[in-house]
Amino acid sequence: MAFNFKMIPEATKVIERMIGMINLSDAVIIDLRDNPGGVAEMADYFFSYFMPEDSVYLASWENRDGNNWESYTFEKLPEKRFLDKPVYILINSNTGSSAEYFAFLAKIYHKATLVGEKTAGAGHSVSTLKVNSHLTILVPSGRCYDKTTGKGWEETDGIEPDIKVESEYALDEAYKMALEKIK
Repeated sequence: MAFNFKMIPEATKVIERMIGMINLSDAVIIDLRDNPGGVAEMADYFFSYFMPEDSVYLASWENRDGNNWESYTFEKLPEKRFLDKPVYILINSNTGSSAEYFAFLAKIYHKATLVGEKTAGAGHSVSTLKVNSHLTILVPSGRCYDKTTGKGWEETDGIEPDIKVESEYALDEAYKMALEKIK
């Protein structure tokens, strides 16, 4: 799943159906390996399903143009939230952008166990600049950070997993941990 409302107009409906199925389970494994990300609002929406109903501060955003803001969870959601059950997130060096932001939120709010390899360290938002009809470039234009620490994940060149294992074995490890947890 790429975290992008614009690329996938029906993305919120897909998440809602997915959460409906997840709520029937005893644990969940979210695979963000090789996920290029997308937009933060999509990650905020999905992450809201793992947080209490109140609007909760998630992260701060600082942009070069002075357009700074804070992200919060969505208060009202159409499906039941997935709380108090084990969550495992698979990450690797190709987990970037808003997928990495989702893992960052899970880590700082202690909502999941991160399994795999250190993420890409792509903690900057980007602006798209059209150079000509054949070339468009992405330029770093801001950063995301936790206002408690003042740091994001770009300062550490990525997010460290809680359980370090080669990417190809991350699913097996998370599955084994989930089975042990729900016994």
